[in-house]
Amino acid sequence: MPYITPARLACGDEVLDGRVEDLSAGGVLVIVPRPLAVGARVTLRMALPTTGAVVATDATVWLARAAPAPATSPPRPALRLSAAEPHRRRGDPLAHAAH
Repeated sequence: MPYITPARLACGDEVLDGRVEDLSAGGVLVIVPRPLAVGARVTLRMALPTTGAVVATDATVWLARAAPAPATSPPRPALRLSAAEPHRRRGDPLAHAAH
């Protein structure tokens, strides 16, 4: 389902700000400032559509560019999600996502 919300991805020591463009039961289409390798493990932080609750979940990049787009457009990787649950760790770089 189309759903647009800010997102923050942690990939190793790097944190990327982007946005969710589409959401399904097991995956998300995101727009990020740089390409992500297929198979890369990331942590995604975003707000849920029905409650607005901010959650974080582990995910794996399973498509490098999931939607047809011009070569000059930002990367649009598709992520396969693990179970989403509230993120409560202190000192977490994802906790400062701009929403």
